[in-house]
Formats: sequence, structure tokens, C-alpha cells
Amino acid sequence: MEKALTPSWLRSLEAILEGKWAGWIMVFVVIPALLIASLLLPPIGLAERVLSAGHTTITKAGGSLLDPDGTQLTVPPGAVVDRVQIQFTSVPRADFLEGTAGDQIVAQAIPANLEMKSPLYAFSVRGEMPKEVTLSIPVPNDAEPLATVDLYAWTGREWQWIPKMIFDEDDLLETNLSFIPQAVAVMQTAPLVPSVSAPLPAGKTLPVEARELLVEVEAEALPVQSDGMDGNSTVSVAVGLLEQPGEGTSYIVLPTMRNEMDGIVRRDLTNNILVSEELRRNHVADIVELVVQNLYPGVNLDYRGMDPGLRVQFTAFVTELSQELHAHHKLLAVTVQPPTQIAEDRWETGAYDWQAIGQAVDSFKLPAIARPDAYAPGGQMEALLGYAVNTVDRYKIQVLLPSYSTDWVGDSVAPRSYAETLQLLGGSLILPEGRVTFAPGELITVQLSGGPSAVDFDGQSHSYSFTYTDEQGEHTVWLENATSMAHKLDLVSKYNLKGVSVPGLLAEGNDEQLWDVFQEYLSSVTPAVDTQFAILWTVESAVGASLTQEVGSLSEPVFAWTAPLESGEYSISAAISDDGGQTAGSEGGRVSFVVSEPTPTPTPPPADTPTPRPSGGSTQPAPTATPPPPSAPPPPGTGFNYGLQLARVNGSTLGHMNNLGFPWIKLQIRWEHQEPSPGAIDWATLDGVVSLANGAGKKLLFSVVTTPHWARARTEGHGPPDDLATYGNFVGAMAQRYCGRVQAIEVWNEQNLITEWNTGRRISAKEYMSLLKLAYNRIKAACPGMIVVSGAPTPTGVSDGIVAIDDAQYLREMYNNGLKNYCDAVGVHPSGFDKAPDDTSESCRARGDKRCHRSFFFLSTIRAYHNIMVQNGDGNKRLWATEFGWATIENIAASPNPGYEYAATNSEADQAEYLVRSMEIAKQSGYMGVMFIWNLDFAVDVGAWWEGSKFGILRPDGTPRPAYHGLASMPK
Repeated sequence: MEKALTPSWLRSLEAILEGKWAGWIMVFVVIPALLIASLLLPPIGLAERVLSAGHTTITKAGGSLLDPDGTQLTVPPGAVVDRVQIQFTSVPRADFLEGTAGDQIVAQAIPANLEMKSPLYAFSVRGEMPKEVTLSIPVPNDAEPLATVDLYAWTGREWQWIPKMIFDEDDLLETNLSFIPQAVAVMQTAPLVPSVSAPLPAGKTLPVEARELLVEVEAEALPVQSDGMDGNSTVSVAVGLLEQPGEGTSYIVLPTMRNEMDGIVRRDLTNNILVSEELRRNHVADIVELVVQNLYPGVNLDYRGMDPGLRVQFTAFVTELSQELHAHHKLLAVTVQPPTQIAEDRWETGAYDWQAIGQAVDSFKLPAIARPDAYAPGGQMEALLGYAVNTVDRYKIQVLLPSYSTDWVGDSVAPRSYAETLQLLGGSLILPEGRVTFAPGELITVQLSGGPSAVDFDGQSHSYSFTYTDEQGEHTVWLENATSMAHKLDLVSKYNLKGVSVPGLLAEGNDEQLWDVFQEYLSSVTPAVDTQFAILWTVESAVGASLTQEVGSLSEPVFAWTAPLESGEYSISAAISDDGGQTAGSEGGRVSFVVSEPTPTPTPPPADTPTPRPSGGSTQPAPTATPPPPSAPPPPGTGFNYGLQLARVNGSTLGHMNNLGFPWIKLQIRWEHQEPSPGAIDWATLDGVVSLANGAGKKLLFSVVTTPHWARARTEGHGPPDDLATYGNFVGAMAQRYCGRVQAIEVWNEQNLITEWNTGRRISAKEYMSLLKLAYNRIKAACPGMIVVSGAPTPTGVSDGIVAIDDAQYLREMYNNGLKNYCDAVGVHPSGFDKAPDDTSESCRARGDKRCHRSFFFLSTIRAYHNIMVQNGDGNKRLWATEFGWATIENIAASPNPGYEYAATNSEADQAEYLVRSMEIAKQSGYMGVMFIWNLDFAVDVGAWWEGSKFGILRPDGTPRPAYHGLASMPK
């Protein structure tokens, strides 16, 4: 076979490749050339490869980066035109905060009101910035509560809030951004001092309370007067200066710009402005000129009824206005309109782009939901606030909480002042058969008619309501008072917002307690305010002198009074009270009438009385009226009697008790001294005291107070044990040991004061009742016959929930938590200060005196307490005054102790008179039990320096004061 011929050039190439130089050429020339070409030639160059080391390339198809903790950055398809390189790293929180990761400046820049909860998530971007990304971050385990969690991004200069969504069921935070930030972290927000603002009605001056409370006053609205199409200014720049506060004040005055003239919303003007860029720029310029020329600190924009189709234009207008005002160092606040809920976590905001507006403004004013049921736990208001803090920086949000009540007919609502609603409650007074003249001694019955028969309380929203009917149909009136407002502020406080704005606060007719509620809100404390609606009936003479006052229930609006023997003109009024009758609110009606002169009646001549003769038949007696059923008697041994608190039980003090004729002794037993370690109870001391008292025939009340250090972790002040059972064990053991020898135990003392109930939380009657219930059960189990006295609240004059709670309010809260079933007698401390025991708060006000609050008056206080007992169906029990008295410095000290200045007003003679008279009043009352005077001998035992010694009826040298002799000689 013939061989094929090989071309000569191919034979030459084969020779070269098979030669000794071939290996050298391949290693040192060809391969390096190919490597260099691969690095330098498109599509990816050497520089790009080196700089993008550690980065992930994302193309226009999208992609994501995932951190080991589950955090994920997602770039959706189409977010980049070509590609982008992204580096995603996380720095552990501890390393970042300690500066070991090299980011000390960034860590130190975290504001004091933010606490970092997550790692630092850092990003580096090479190339085109994506126009849209989604960042999902697992909720950190210790980020609680979620309502105060936010996302913050590092801009290179500062930490900046960014919007987010929280998916509770997935424990996930998610944010959608139009850029990739340098770094992101999850932060727990802390509350700042909240701000309170309010609009000032035209022609009104700012009250003193408001000057101390408000941070911002919203002056009367300035209208948008033109759309500027005619070349005129859209606002008037010649409106004159609003009155600005002087130096040293803490509030600013901000005008409100509104698209409203004569009560009509001018959407046409604002729509014309927004659709034209030129008119919009002119309107911005006009507002800025108005603010700058008049030296206003800024402006509040309240444009209503905006067209949702102009959402983009309105956002552009707000953004441009913000930029121009900020360039002049002025503020911009924007009031948005109420949104519509379209899903559990979604709201339709119409023309108001919350996220964009929130980024532009300094204050974002958000109207609260009007319906009271929205404020129930888990209700619509929580959903709205949750959405708001996810969409707008919480430290810019002010919630609009109107102070006025609302009158609903179907879905239509009208505002009413609190005073108006109380007047609606009142109705009118009617005399029987329209009479205006009555005979002396005749029973006069008046009825309050035309008003609602009851006020309902909604425990979910903490709101009161009543219904009435007129020609419009059935109305439901929801009252806005201190109780409902305190609940709303408590809800708002959970979100760490900038504060609240209160439409109507500076108008007339509000609940006066609102000022106290807002003052506490500024202190980040929301008081629990109790409202007790009642009718305060007052009978007055022709000259306006108050003859009698009684408290009645709204459900029984009838009052009966016996006409006096003295003829003349009289009047009966019914005032609606919201504090259980302590003070009169709105007058519900008044009637006047005349008591005629008594008519002389001649004495009839005596008539012969026939001697009755026996009859064979029975005689039917004349029918008699069935007497009313008697009230249930008080528990045995709790009726009226005389007692004294002693510092020591010995022969001397027992001799004084015998001289005075007082059978009851009160001793305060300090649990911390009697049980210094668990179970190691010092019975020996108590055994001696009990034996001495029993031997002298005296009855004993032990008031058990003060927790040992081993039973309470908190070291500040005195308070209940951490485990209430430890107190129950102690009083149970005491009841068992002294059953039949100690007649009564008082469970704690003055627990409505922080000095006696310091828990680090708000003072709580509910917490105390948990202690009382446990103690009552332990005592009764050990000694069923022992009298259990509830701990006595004390008159305070303060009711902030932190230092103290008003004694009457506290007693109501005790009843609300079951007091009726857990005591045999109700302990009270009806102090008299420098007031006579038969003086009353009503008489004080009639005289025009100062310091007329009920708590200063012995008689007014015990009446208030008894009324509360009756209102709670517990009028059969007795009030035990486990401590009361009048202090005087006479013959003891030159000056009173701080806080006890009234002791300089009372003389020893006053003390004697007041104590004797108070015992007479208590004995005649029918509802007072044992009256323990504070005190016999503390001046002897402690010395003259102590404030308690001024109350004693023995001087420091042991000599009796006049009160001692008066009490010894008074009839028992």
C-alpha cells in the first residue's frame, strides 16, 4: 500500500515540537501569556478581581446573601441594570460595643436612648447601587417588648432610623430600602421625656397649669387664602405676631396652617396648588416668608380632605417645605388625617405618605381613634400605634388625644365638654306634686329626673358611658375624664413616642384632674384614677348656708328631708360628683320651697276612757306596718369602744389605761424584729406583753408591719415580702399562739404610702389585697374568733400612685379587689390636723377658707369611708380608727417638725376638746368601732424631738396633758 504524503511545513512543526526547546517554550512563554490574557482581557479584569475579593456578585437576575444567624439581604430581579458586588459581614454585639472590632467611633455614636440588641450587620458595595433591597433579621432573643424595637442604619456620620415591619409569628424584622446602608443594627428604644402640646382657642389666654405643663402651644389656625393663580400670596404675611413666651418658659408657640376658611375645607385651593409645580413653589415660599418675617419657630401644617390622587404631589410639597424651613432653622409639624385599616397590619393613609412625610418633618401628629372600644387590650389603637412606629420614627410621633367627651348617634359623633356630660347626667329636680310650700316636720321628697339612671364602666377601655334619647334617637355618650385619659396615656407610653397633643385641653369644661394626669405622664408615670359617680344632695337656707349634705347613688336619684320647725325659704340641689361625693361637680338641678309658720293646735280636753270588758270573741288588732328588716349586726366584738396606742406595756401604762377607763390597747408589732431569721420567732417578748395586758383585763390589737430583710430583696424603705406566704405564716403562727388572748390583728399599716409600701412599682391596692386575703385565711384557720382588721390607709393630700394614693380612692380599690369578704372591721386613720372634729369640708368651703379638702376633716373623712362601705354593700361592718388624734407642740417643743406645722396651731386645750368631741361623734355615728387614740406615752418613751410625741396625751416627763383628764372624765 502506498503511504500518504505529509506536507513539508507540517513535518517542520513536528520536528520543532519534538525537539529539546519545546518544553521550555511551553513553560516560560505560552502558559504565562495565556494567564496574563485571562486576567487582562474582558469580561473581568485584574483590578476588579482583586478589589472584589470577599464580595458576592449579584446580577440583574437578583440574588441574596445570608448570615449564619439567619439575617438575609435580598436584591430582587431588576434592582440592578448589570451587576453589583456586595460584601456582607456581621460583628458580634459584645465585640462591637467594646471596640475590639475596630469600630469604636461607630459604637460610641449610638444615642443614649438606644440599646443595641443585635450584631452589627455591615455591608460593602462595589459598582451599581441597587434601587431596591430587602433585609430580613431574626428578632434578638432579649429584644423585649417588641413594641419598642427599631432598626437603625449607620450613615457614616450618625445612626439613622429606618422603617421596618415585624412579623411576630416568624420572629422576624424586615425592611425594604432603596439603598444598601453601611451598617444596620436592631435597637431597643428607651422613653424620652414626653412632650404635651395643645391648641389654644382664639381669644383665650394660657392658664398657669398649662405654662408649667406644655412644651408646645398650637396657636389659632391661619388659612390658605388663595391658590396664587391670581398672583396674590397664598397666605397672609401681615397677620401680626403671635404672642411668644418670655424668657424662662419651656414652651413654644407654633401657628397652624390649615386649608379651611369659615369652617369650610378648601380642597380646591390646595388641589390647584399641588398640580402646578410653580404654584407649589410659590406656596412654599409664602409659608416660609410668613414664618421668618413673624419670627415664628416653625409651623404646624394641618391640610384636610386632600385628594389621594395627589399623594405624590403632596409629599413633594411637604418635602420641599421642610427643606426650606430647615434652611432657616425652623420646625415643621404635619398633622395627617385618620387612616383606614385594611388588614391586621396594613392601613390606607390616602394622600398622606407616612413614611416620606415622617422622614421630612420634625413632628408627625397622628389622630387617635375616636371609638373607645379601640383602646381595649389588643384593640385597634394598639394596631395603629404598631403600624405607626414601624413607618415613622417614633421620636417624631405625637398622638392627638382630645380631652372632650363624645356623643354618638349611630356613626355620627359630636364633641361635648366633660361639664356638659355631667349636666346631661343631672336632669332636673322635681318636688312632689309641684308644691312649693311645706309644713314644719313634713317629709319633703325630691327626685332627679330626665337624666340617665346609670353610668356604665367599660373595664377594657377604662371608659364611662351612658345613654339618653331625644328626637334624634338614642345617644351614647362616652365620657373623657382623668380615668379614661390615664388609660390612653398608659397605652401611648408603651411605645416611647415623642408625646401627645391634646385638642380641647385649653378649652373650658374639662375634668380638672386631667392636669394631674398629664403632669404624671411627664414623669413617665400614669396614675390609676378612680371615678365614682354619685349625687351630692345639699340643703341650703335662704342665705346660702349649707344645712346638710348627703351622698346618693345615681341609680336611686331620690332624696328625702324633714322640713325644720323654723319657717323660711330653703333650697335643695343635686350635684353630680365623680369622686364619690367628696366634691361637687356639675349642678344637676335645684328647687326652692318655703317652710310655713307652724299652726298652733289647741290641746283637746281629756276624754273618758271606758274600762274594757271581757268578750267572748277574739279581738282583731289593728294592722300595723311591717317594719323594715334590721341591718345585719357587725361581727362580734367590733362595736364602738375606747382604745389607745402604747409604746410600752408595763405597770405604769396599764395604770393609766385603768384611770382613763379604756379597755383596748394597740401595739405595733414589727415583724422584722420578731422574726430576724426564717422561723426564729422571738415569742418571749410578746408572751410577756400579752400576759401583762391579760392580767389587767385589757384587750389587744396587734398591728403587724415591716418585713425582715431575709424576706425582701428590696432594701429601700419598708414594703411587703417577696413571698406573701412568709407574712401569712407569721400572722398565722401569732393567731395560733395567742388565740383568745389577743383579740384582733391589723394586717399592715398605711399601705397607701410609699414609706410603708415601697416595692419599686406603683402603689397598688390590688397587691395589698393579695396580702390581706392570704393573711385573713391564715389567721382564721388558726383562730376563727380573732378579729381581722384591714390595714388602714391614711389621708395624704397626694395621689400620684408613686408617693401615695388618696385614702378614699385606695379604700374603693380595696373593695374593688374583694375587701368585703376578707376583714371583720375596716381599719382607717381619720386624722384631724388642725380642724375641729365636727367641722366639715363643706362648711370650710362655705366660709371661703383654704385647705378644704375632705382629708383634713375627721367628720368628712369618716363619712366618706362609710359611704364607700355602703356603696359596696358592706355597711354592716364597723370602721376601726386604728390611729387618730390631734398634735400640739404646747409644753413639749418650741416649733413643729417639718410637715407637721399644724401642730403649732393646736393648743393643749384644743387637743383635749377635739379628742373628747371626736369620741362622742364616733359613739353616736352607729358605724364607728374601736377608736384608738394616737398615742399615750411615746413622748415618755422616745422624747420630745419626734413628731409622734406631739400627739401623745402624756408629756415627756410623764405628766398628763389636759386631753388625758378630759378623756378620763368623759362619760363612757
